[in-house]
Amino acid sequence: MKKISFFLLTAFIASSVFILPTYAEEATSSLTSEELTCIQDAITTRDSVLLTAYDTFTTAVKSALSARTETLKSAWTKSSISEIQAALIDAWKAYRRSIVSARIDLRRAKVATWQAFHTEKSTCFTDNKAGVDTSTMMSDAQL
Repeated sequence: MKKISFFLLTAFIASSVFILPTYAEEATSSLTSEELTCIQDAITTRDSVLLTAYDTFTTAVKSALSARTETLKSAWTKSSISEIQAALIDAWKAYRRSIVSARIDLRRAKVATWQAFHTEKSTCFTDNKAGVDTSTMMSDAQL
C-alpha cells in the first residue's frame, strides 16, 4: 500500500511540474476590438450551424419514428405469420438505416462545423496571443 501511495504521489508531482506550467501561460498582449469581434462572429456562426444540424437530426429521427410506427402497424395486417415476421424485420431494418444515416449526417455536420470554426478562428488571431488552449477544440464534434 505504501509503494502504491508513493508511486501515485510521485506521479502527481512529476505531472504537475511538466503539465501545469502550460496552463499557467498568460496572454502576452490584449486583444483588439477587431479580434474580439472576429472571434465572437465565428462563435455565433459555429453555434447557429450546430443548432441547424441538431434540428435536422431531430427532424430525421422523428420522421424515422413515424415511418416505423406506420410500417409496424401495417405489418400486423398481413394474413400469415411468415408475412408478418418478414414485414416486422423489414420495418426495423428500415428504421435502423434511417437512424444510422441521421447520426452519420449529424457527426459529419459537427466535424465540418468545427473545422470551419477553427479555420475562421485562426484568421482572427495571428499569433495565438489570446493564450487559448485549442487541444480540446474538437471535443463537441465527438458527442
